[in-house]
Amino acid sequence: MVTSDPLRRVRLHGYSPWTPERLASHASAGRDLAELPGDFVVTWEEQKEGSMVQCLASSALSALPYFHALSADGQSWHHGASVFDCVRSAGRSWTWNDSAVMSVALLGHTVGEETLDDNVMRVPPLTQMRFSQGKLKTDSSAFWRCRPSGNTESNPVGAMITTLKEVMQEMSAGRETCVSLSAGYDSRLLLATLLKLGHRPDLATMGSRDSTDVVVASKIAADSGLPHRRVDLEPQDYLRHAREIVSLTGGSKTADHWHTYLLAKAAGFSGKAIHWAGSNGEFMRSYYFDKGILAGVSKWLPWPLAVWFMSLKNSPARRLPVPEARGILASRPLARSVLRGLARHLKHKRGWLNSLDQFYATQRVRHFIGNGLALYSGFNTTCSPFLDQRFLRAASSLPRHWKLNSRMHRALIKSLEPRLLDFPVAEDGISMKHLERSAYWMRSPAVKGYSVFKAVFTQGDGRDILADSPHLDRFLNREARLWVVDQGKGGIAGTLLSLHYAAALAAGSA
Repeated sequence: MVTSDPLRRVRLHGYSPWTPERLASHASAGRDLAELPGDFVVTWEEQKEGSMVQCLASSALSALPYFHALSADGQSWHHGASVFDCVRSAGRSWTWNDSAVMSVALLGHTVGEETLDDNVMRVPPLTQMRFSQGKLKTDSSAFWRCRPSGNTESNPVGAMITTLKEVMQEMSAGRETCVSLSAGYDSRLLLATLLKLGHRPDLATMGSRDSTDVVVASKIAADSGLPHRRVDLEPQDYLRHAREIVSLTGGSKTADHWHTYLLAKAAGFSGKAIHWAGSNGEFMRSYYFDKGILAGVSKWLPWPLAVWFMSLKNSPARRLPVPEARGILASRPLARSVLRGLARHLKHKRGWLNSLDQFYATQRVRHFIGNGLALYSGFNTTCSPFLDQRFLRAASSLPRHWKLNSRMHRALIKSLEPRLLDFPVAEDGISMKHLERSAYWMRSPAVKGYSVFKAVFTQGDGRDILADSPHLDRFLNREARLWVVDQGKGGIAGTLLSLHYAAALAAGSA
């Protein structure tokens, strides 16, 4: 899309109810980026003092990945949705960022603005960047430095309903809608909101016929009279589409989570439809520590506890239990350095649980779930109301008790479409409306999953790839890689498989 002066070559990566031109004009005029709706990066060019200036601006969370890099001589600036394309257009050779590789192995995602290449960076959230005459200027907002937390609304349920309806109506107005529906809370809340707004979305669910998600979603679809498609995951499809998946995610989406792409490809949703995904719905929960009274009594403990908690949760002994290992992924000093580095992302003056909540949104959602959005967006315009700045503000101010035991999700669904609470979330058949109050976090209801990733190694060529890959020796020695597969260590096996294809693509982008 091309515009006339003063803004030229305006492009939108992501989504917003505003036009790309309106977003760019708002940012170019120096207005507050935190007012902008949607989740996006908008790019444009403009003339200033006789020089052409390359510009971009990002939304409050900017979960859909977008990257940038300077040429080796610093005289040109390159940006785009692909890490590999940024390396190539900047005229650079691929340079592995070992810290980012270790982050993916330990956390399942990168952190900060790092990518797997040392010269390519992720565009930060709520930031305007301008490049002219060899100089790059970056201005970031303070939105995420310390969001409030506390009861700022007399009726938080009503305020949240108003926000969700407003955000979803803006994007869905006059459009077909669809939802990837599971047995969980986030997608059910999306469906409840759409039904309240008068939409009749198409639904799709991945898994075998007896998987929990499929069983529950099929019952919901039948009760609501909505079209529903079940998507079978096939082990061979992981490797068949591996290069495209890794290209879209810069190699930082581990292969055990590639099913997002496989669902989107097979779902058969209309290309004109708005696809609603539950990305960041967990921001209304205590994602890392949903422990009832334990969370309530400990919420004001200082933020360093969050650093200790995350270091313990993601320690190499737990994530990389590989004997006699050699290579980057076996480096304990590097692992400790990565875990120590989490401290700069976990500082929040209002206690350790707020630190963990903010880390979830600004790191896990932006990187892990953001990669899932990149895979979805290859097939449909994919939106989540939970990424919009209006939701982020409302959810940040929720009192802690609303974030525990999915209380807010249940309350919202009850107000919007109460019959959806009648369906269970697990194999025990207990309906969602049942609120177990005592020590609920100690119960783990049985769920039959949808993943067939292990079969990539038992039925497919995954084992041979990890054994014989010429790219993986620098990360982990062959004997250790085979031990990973034989012991069924899916997380590290998924990391290695993704690194194999990333290295192959990187060799082609050098």
